[in-house]
Amino acid sequence: MIINMSILRSKIEETIQIIDNNTDLFYQNKIDEGYKHLDNTLIKISDTIEEVIKYQSQCGKDIQGESIVGILTEAMKALENKDALLLADILQYELKEVLEEVKSELL
Repeated sequence: MIINMSILRSKIEETIQIIDNNTDLFYQNKIDEGYKHLDNTLIKISDTIEEVIKYQSQCGKDIQGESIVGILTEAMKALENKDALLLADILQYELKEVLEEVKSELL
C-alpha cells in the first residue's frame, strides 16, 4: 500500500493536536482525566508512527526512527512511574517536536 504524503501529514497534525489536548489536561492538574484520554492518545501516536515507518520503508528514508523509539521508551518509563508531568513534558516537548520535524520533511 502506498502511503500518501498529504494523508500522512494530516495524521501527524491530528496526532499533534491530540498530544496538545492530553498534555493540557496533565498541566491543568486534571491527572485522572488526562489518564482517561491517554489510551486514545497512545493509540493515535502508535498508528501515526506505524504510518511514518511504512512511509520510510517505501521511500528509503530514515525519518527520525531512532529518536522516536528513544522518546517512546522515556514516555513508557514515566508512565510506569506514574509521573504525569514528566510524561506530558516528553509528549509535548520531545515527541511533538519530532513529529513536527517529520511533517516538515514531507513537504
